[in-house]
Amino acid sequence: MPINAGSVLQRRRLGVELNRLRVESEMTLEAVARELGTTRSRLSRIENGKHSINAKDLSALIELYGVSTHERKDLEQYVRGTGRDRERNWWSRYNEDLTAGYSDFIAFEAEATVETEYQPLLVPGLLQTPEYAVATHGSGFYAFGRDRIEALVDVRRHRQKRLTSANPLTLRAFVTEAALRSQIGGHEVWRGQLAHLVEQAELPTVELRIVPFTAPGTYSSGATLLDFEDQGDLSVAFLDAIGGSLFRDDDRDLRRLRRVFQQLDEWALAPDAGVALINQIREEPA
Repeated sequence: MPINAGSVLQRRRLGVELNRLRVESEMTLEAVARELGTTRSRLSRIENGKHSINAKDLSALIELYGVSTHERKDLEQYVRGTGRDRERNWWSRYNEDLTAGYSDFIAFEAEATVETEYQPLLVPGLLQTPEYAVATHGSGFYAFGRDRIEALVDVRRHRQKRLTSANPLTLRAFVTEAALRSQIGGHEVWRGQLAHLVEQAELPTVELRIVPFTAPGTYSSGATLLDFEDQGDLSVAFLDAIGGSLFRDDDRDLRRLRRVFQQLDEWALAPDAGVALINQIREEPA
């Protein structure tokens, strides 16, 4: 039975500890794999936090590494997933409608404390109205059937609850003027979305930054950076791609993405000026 499947952060923490114990024991992945009768690649994925471990294998590793009673308790604490009291894996009920990449993103987002997102052509999902979300899922490359669209919009609404929950997510959203002027879903849906953006910008958990046409540059692809409360939990990033998103947690990739957001911060309007631009666009004749 897999353990610790309900929390990607707990799984990553456990992997870090198992890697440390193996290194301290001066054992290679190949040697440990032979002892457990498994593969090097599976152990590597466990240490990287990308794969759950079953109780039998964890017990075997504890014995193999000579883990002390105190350390054993620490590992068991990771396994039990002790931490915040929150609803776990609510998205599992939508498994038939979610890609593996999107499920991974939601799992990380559910435990993040700060989300920084850039979208060149769309309003970020956490700030979308249901009507706008329907339009984004019902056209272009992401055109889905009615039932799947309803499920995906429901997922988006559930994700948005984090912005106003007891344990809220802080969102820093960079949106281009091009995205503001794109009338996705038609004129009425578009106007409703702009009004909703103005309302959401008033939330204490939302920092809305508009990158105007007058900015000296832009980026053509969207990206999301997730940071966590515990400094021991490394940040993760998801880069937009056709058909899904690319997961990144390499230090070099994260540094590059932080530089991108720093550049966007310099190009974007101040929050009040951004809201003023949204209201200006809303008042322009159709």
